[in-house]
Amino acid sequence: MHVPDNLRKKLEPKSKKLILVGYDNDSTNYRLFDRATRKIKIARNVTFGEDNELTLPRANKIVITDEIHDDERNLEHNNQNDQTKEPEEEPVPETEDRRGYNLRPREILKTPNNLDDYVINIVEGDTPNTYDEAITSSESEEWRNAIQEELDALKKNDTWNLVNLPVDKKAIGSKWVFKIKRSPNNKNIRYKARLCAKGFAQTEGVDYNETYAPTTRYDTIRILLAVAARENYQMIQFDVKTAFLHGELEENIYMQPPPGLSVPPNSVLKLKKSLYGLKQSPRCWNRKFNEFLELFGLKQCESDKCVYTGKFNEQLMILLLYVDDGLILAKDMDTLHKMGNKLKSAFEVTICEPEYFVGLEIKRQSDPKVGKNSIFIHLSNFIDRIIDRFNMNDARTCNTPADPNAILSQSDPNEPKNNDVLFPYREAIGCLMFAAISARPDIMYAVNVVSRYQNNPTIAHVNAVKRIFKYLKGTKELGILYNNSGKLIGYSDADYANDIDSRKSTSGFVFKLGDGAITWCSRRQRCISLSTTEAEYVAASEATKEAVWISGLLSEVGEKCGGVALCVDNQSAIKLVKNPMFHKRTKHIDVRYHFVREKYENGDIVLKYVPSTEQVADVFTKALCYAKFNVFVLNLGMLFISPTV
Repeated sequence: MHVPDNLRKKLEPKSKKLILVGYDNDSTNYRLFDRATRKIKIARNVTFGEDNELTLPRANKIVITDEIHDDERNLEHNNQNDQTKEPEEEPVPETEDRRGYNLRPREILKTPNNLDDYVINIVEGDTPNTYDEAITSSESEEWRNAIQEELDALKKNDTWNLVNLPVDKKAIGSKWVFKIKRSPNNKNIRYKARLCAKGFAQTEGVDYNETYAPTTRYDTIRILLAVAARENYQMIQFDVKTAFLHGELEENIYMQPPPGLSVPPNSVLKLKKSLYGLKQSPRCWNRKFNEFLELFGLKQCESDKCVYTGKFNEQLMILLLYVDDGLILAKDMDTLHKMGNKLKSAFEVTICEPEYFVGLEIKRQSDPKVGKNSIFIHLSNFIDRIIDRFNMNDARTCNTPADPNAILSQSDPNEPKNNDVLFPYREAIGCLMFAAISARPDIMYAVNVVSRYQNNPTIAHVNAVKRIFKYLKGTKELGILYNNSGKLIGYSDADYANDIDSRKSTSGFVFKLGDGAITWCSRRQRCISLSTTEAEYVAASEATKEAVWISGLLSEVGEKCGGVALCVDNQSAIKLVKNPMFHKRTKHIDVRYHFVREKYENGDIVLKYVPSTEQVADVFTKALCYAKFNVFVLNLGMLFISPTV
C-alpha cells in the first residue's frame, strides 16, 4: 500500500506490506489489514504480489462487527494482550453506530495470537453487500421480503417501462442496497432494501442537466421552533416513503434490470420516475412537491426555499421540508390533520408528533417554571453514541470544552504526531461539528479551533479534542429551551489577533429568539485586523448579514421584528458605524465590511452597547474560565432538562 507523503517522514518507506481482506462498501477501494497495528485500512494505490508462492497451512476466520459507516475507516481489535497460543472465543457485545442502529455480529470473534501464522483472513459483516449475499444469508427470508416490498413500491409508482435498448443508447447499471434499521431502544428491527441506479455512469447533457435541490439549514429549523414556542403553534412531523420515486424524469434514461426482477431477455428498464442514485432525483422530487403545495396556496419563502407559507383552512400554515422529512406548524391540530390528509392522498407518508427530526431531539415542555408550551431541543442520544464510538466512556468529565490556559498552533516538527492508529482525528471533528452547528453552541469555539489542524494534528490537538468529548459526556442532557418571551436580539464580539499562526482575529455572534439561541457562529476572520476596533467592526458586519437574513425569514412567516438590536461591547466600533468619518486608521478597511453602516442608516439594525460582562458572544471568540463560561451558556438559553420529563 502506498503511504502518502503527509503520513511519513522523508526517510521512511513509501509503501507498507498489508493483507487484503476485502473491498470497501462505498467505493472500489481495498480493505487491508495491518498486522503491526491490527487495524483495517482503506486504500486505492495498492500493488499485489501475484507471483509470490505462499504455503497456506490453514485459513482462520475473523468475524468483525463492521462499524465502517461513511467516514469511519478503522476497526480495532481489543484483545492485543492475549498471550495464549490458541485463539480464545469471546462473545462480541452489540455496538451502536452514530445513526442509532445496533451492529450485531452473527458469530463470535476469533483473534489469532500471532497473525503472521495466518495468510488468509475473512471479514464478515452484519449487512449484505450484494443481492447474492442477501438471499443466501441466514436471514434470507427477511431480505427477500424487503426486496419484494421495494419492487412492489416501484411497480405501484409506475417507475419504468420494459423496452428494448435503442442502438444509440447505453443503459446504466443498478444495485441493491441493504440496511438493517433499529429504533434507538432496539425494540423494532426493520430489514430495508433499496434499489439504486448507478448514477455515476450518467453523462451531463445526455441523461441529466440540472441537479440542484435546496436543503434547509439547521438555523432555519431552530428559528421555526422558536416561532412555534412564541406563538404557541401546534406541530406535526411527516416522512414521505420512497420520496424520490414520485419525481418525474424529463430525460430518457435506460437501466439494466436488477437481480430478482423477472424480465424478458434483452430487455432494459426505461425510467419514467426518478430513482435513488440518479443525479437529478433530488431536483425531480423537490419540483414534484412544490407543485403539490402550490395547489393549496403554499409558496416558497425567498429566505429559505425549503420553507413554505400560506393560508390553509383560513389559517396561517408554515411547512418546512428537509428532503423527505418535514414539519408543519399551525394554530390548531384540526388544520394540521387536514393538511396531513392531503399529503396522504398524494404520497405515502407517516405522520407523528415531532420528537426526532433530522438529528435533533425535540421535547415539548409544559412546565410553568420554564414556560408553558416551551420547546426543548437536545442531542443526548447522539452524544452517547459518539462517546462510545471514540472510546471515551471511562474518561473523566470536565466543566469547559476548551482549556483557557492552552494555546494551540501548527505542529512543531519536534512534537509527537498523531495518526489514525492513535486517534481518528478527522472523524471526531466531523461528529463534534454536527453537534456544534445543530444544538450545542457551547462547544462551537472549541470545535472551530481544533478543526484548523486536521491535516497534521499533534498529541496536543488530540487532547483538545478529547477534552470536548469529556465536556459533552458530563453535559449530554444540556439543550436549548425556547419559550414565549424574548424578542429577537443579537450579540457580536471579536478577539483580536488570537490565532498565533496567522495573527487573524476570531469573530463570534449569536442571535436569540424566545430566550434561546437560534443562530450562532465562531469563525476566524478572513483579513488581518490592525486594531481591536477594526476586529470588532468586521465582526459586527458579519453579524449584520445574519440579522438581515433572520429578519427576512421571520417576516415571511408572519413575524414582524423591525430593527434588530445588535449588542457590541466596543465603543469605538459603534462610533465607527454611526459616524462614517475618513480616518487614516480605518481607510484600509475593505468595502464589504461597510455593509453594517448602510443597514444601520436604513434602520435594519439598532446598535447597542453592552459591557463585556454581558457580551454573550464572548463565548464564541475565546476559551473562558468556568465562571464566565457558565454564565454565558445560561444566557444562551441552555438548560439541563431531562428529555424524560
